[in-house]
Amino acid sequence: MKKNKKNICYLLGGNTLSGAEKRIIITAINLSKNSQFQVKLITSNALKEEFLKSELHTLEHSKMEWISRASVRVNNRYIRGIFNLIKNTTLNIFQLPIFGSYIHIVLFNNLTILSIIPSRLIGNSKYFFEITSPDVARSKAVKTLIKYKFISNRLICVSESVENKLCESSPSRVYIRQQPLAYAHGDTANVSKENLVIFAHRLIKRKNPMLAVKAFKILASKYPKWSFYICGDGKMKEEVETSVSSAKLPNFIYKGYVYDMDRLMKKSKIFVSLTEPDNYPSQSVFSAMANGNALIVGNTGLSKEKFIKNNGYAVDLTVNSVINAIEKTINEENFCKLSKNSLSLFKSKYRQELYIEENINIYN
Repeated sequence: MKKNKKNICYLLGGNTLSGAEKRIIITAINLSKNSQFQVKLITSNALKEEFLKSELHTLEHSKMEWISRASVRVNNRYIRGIFNLIKNTTLNIFQLPIFGSYIHIVLFNNLTILSIIPSRLIGNSKYFFEITSPDVARSKAVKTLIKYKFISNRLICVSESVENKLCESSPSRVYIRQQPLAYAHGDTANVSKENLVIFAHRLIKRKNPMLAVKAFKILASKYPKWSFYICGDGKMKEEVETSVSSAKLPNFIYKGYVYDMDRLMKKSKIFVSLTEPDNYPSQSVFSAMANGNALIVGNTGLSKEKFIKNNGYAVDLTVNSVINAIEKTINEENFCKLSKNSLSLFKSKYRQELYIEENINIYN
């Protein structure tokens, strides 16, 4: 470790470039530009390849060390798990900074935890585990961290709603993030807005993609001069794709995973998020706000408090409520006011600099 520099190593799971993966990669890149830090990022080969295909690839990341790992490919999942455990445990001993460093682990499972225990036991680095969603908070891996407290120094929750899902008996170990990350690439001033409504999330049940599909189908038929996009990938992809294609409406489109989402948000006018139990701190909503979109969010958790300030609507999670709110926004005579209010809220409370500043403080 270089003198007078804090050594930070991000161990990031996941193979697809979803919100959490984007956020941690952007965080690592930004901190590596700060003279206080020496930054290392460890990911799978697949995740790095996704990064290089996305709009994020233009970010300058040469100042950090990026190590990518190949997974063992064996059909039997038990044998595959054993081989990957042995391989990653060995790699962690050599690749994780064992002494005087911060190891920040995001998107993990029990095998990840097992693989870092030898490094943890022989060194004195601090281990921070980030809990990125209510699903993760209820996972077996987090239960393991709560039961065996020696493994982690700190549990970082991305929001109060995630922290509420924990059964942690030592509140002093828990840190709740105060700032979210919004990624907006470049200046939006010269980009023309189009009549475009977007739903862009991981396609899982609690994100309510089928609610968006049902509402968009009706609206696409009623407003042929507007386009309605469903974007994302996940367990419900086939159901979503089939429903959209069966509607046979030229202005109602399933886009799949979009590598240049920020560019699409620059063109769109309305962004829809219907996540349970809370839309906050959805990175895609903040990015939509940063790109001047009016917002339609489910009235769950802290959604209305955090996102809505004369820039859209918080709605009940019903088809009619979603349709009515989008229609109001479509027919808003002064849409520019909604767009400006989103930008104003983003710049005053959620700009990226505030998030990076909080990250610096986490390691202080």
